[in-house]
Amino acid sequence: MVSRARKNARMAKRIRENLLAFDASKEAYGKRMIQLREGFGLSQKEMAERLGMTSGALNKIEKGKQRLSPERTLLLWQKFGFPLQWLLGGVESDLTQEQRDRLRYGPPRAQDEPSS
Repeated sequence: MVSRARKNARMAKRIRENLLAFDASKEAYGKRMIQLREGFGLSQKEMAERLGMTSGALNKIEKGKQRLSPERTLLLWQKFGFPLQWLLGGVESDLTQEQRDRLRYGPPRAQDEPSS
């Protein structure tokens, strides 16, 4: 059986790691938006359409000049299913392995699709 002290130590370590990883700057937010868009294989225009905005507005977000509104952030979460902790602050501990792979390698290819 794991002692209460060990459980508390592990929880404290996870909290510290999340706080150290948290980056809510506009620049980091923009990079995460690019990662998400590319992870789903979307162009700026396609992503902007899914979020009900112009590609110019999305471009400003990706360049770190502004952020999505709270309403569009919620819409982004609903449509793409990535944890808000990651979207808003870059905390990766709540990402599933599938989400990490999508961000790293892009959308999964169909099995009959040739590799490039």
